[in-house]
Amino acid sequence: MALYNDWVREQGAATQYQATSVETRYRLSQPGEWFVDPVLYLEVRKEWIEDKPFAFEEKLILAKDIGAWNVSANVSAEQELIAAGGREYEYAYAAGTSYEVARWVRIGAEAFGANQRADGLGVTTHYAGPALSFAFSRVWLVTALGFGLNDQAERVRARAVLAFQL
Repeated sequence: MALYNDWVREQGAATQYQATSVETRYRLSQPGEWFVDPVLYLEVRKEWIEDKPFAFEEKLILAKDIGAWNVSANVSAEQELIAAGGREYEYAYAAGTSYEVARWVRIGAEAFGANQRADGLGVTTHYAGPALSFAFSRVWLVTALGFGLNDQAERVRARAVLAFQL
């Protein structure tokens, strides 16, 4: 189980505390026992900037280590409750591969996208680009750069996750 505190900074604006989320994962088998290593994921999130009601995300993560290579894919569904009593939905995917250059660094590439639905309207985005991660003991940093592949996607989307395992 993990507790996340999310911060956001829009270009030209101040950094704001965006959300709190709690997530848990459940491994269905021991690594290497099945053809792929499946993990079930559940997250509950509360956004504070716009004081939105809770959101729930379910995810299936599939991965396989082959020597220094890792191949992974996941699909997810998210439901966000709306103050007026409705719901917004997002269905997403991500797939990628990485290579362990050293015990503490991996380079790779990934493709990811989503379909967001609210009020009967949908927006679908697709991205692809490089990824880089560093891991030192119980601290890791994962970065990715995605270039928009369709008209509804932003031109470039960058993300980074810095984690401390306690």
